[in-house]
Amino acid sequence: MKKILILLTLVLTLAACSDAVAKLSNPSEKVLQIGDTTITKDQVFQFMISGDTSTVIINMAKNVIRNAKVEVTDEVREMAQKDLVLMKDILKDDFLLGLKSLGYTSEEDYVERALVPLAQQNVMMKTYIEANLDFVVATYYPRRARIIEFAVEEDAKEVLAAIKAGGNTEELGKANTTSLDFFGQLATYHRDSNLPATVKTFLKDANGPMLTQELISANSKFYIVEVIEAVPSRFQEEMITSLSAVSTLIDTMWLKEFTDAGFTIYDINVYNAIKNGSQSKFLPSR
Repeated sequence: MKKILILLTLVLTLAACSDAVAKLSNPSEKVLQIGDTTITKDQVFQFMISGDTSTVIINMAKNVIRNAKVEVTDEVREMAQKDLVLMKDILKDDFLLGLKSLGYTSEEDYVERALVPLAQQNVMMKTYIEANLDFVVATYYPRRARIIEFAVEEDAKEVLAAIKAGGNTEELGKANTTSLDFFGQLATYHRDSNLPATVKTFLKDANGPMLTQELISANSKFYIVEVIEAVPSRFQEEMITSLSAVSTLIDTMWLKEFTDAGFTIYDINVYNAIKNGSQSKFLPSR
């Protein structure tokens, strides 16, 4: 599988000049096959030059890599179905309308084109995080913690005093804050969590279980933070689940996959489209 992404090399027959423009020598020639699906040179070329070339090419590349790296097994489909249930629970009666607004024709289409690829990516992320655990932990410093956010300082002080006296952080949080995001529930937090910088610093500096002795104030809000676990190996599954959705780490994983796959671009128009588009971070060196 090492060179599965000589995609554009295989797709295009190019002139010898350095700023080449793609010319197809055999449009019906098979470029690649995934399962029972065969893709020809002409199909790929037409797909590339229509719409947002940058996103089209990168998404094509990701699809090729995903399908080569992760088979669509029963386990992958089970993961997709769990996400489907979650989305239905969130959107309720608006679920089908929401799908259509995103361009999906049916629930089955959404599962096949969105949720199955997402499940494949999550499998890849799990493998990547496990293989690069030291780097991931040092970069994102994941912690298991309970955080309570308050709008009123006096309310926060009263709850902090109650926790210090032996009260249950989650129960006190639920009973005394209106925050829908931080009410004392046990969760995994990391560098890219949507938290004030001062709260992130407290989490990063925590080497073991600890409670804020003073309130953390930020953006006119007041925070109580109780670190439950600071050793990621003790909550590795929760950490992997949480970090698998972090966009910066997903990009890091894909950059490695593109490099390993030998992603190469020879057509100057495609190169420039990616260079000037939102996918430029995936651009290989020329």
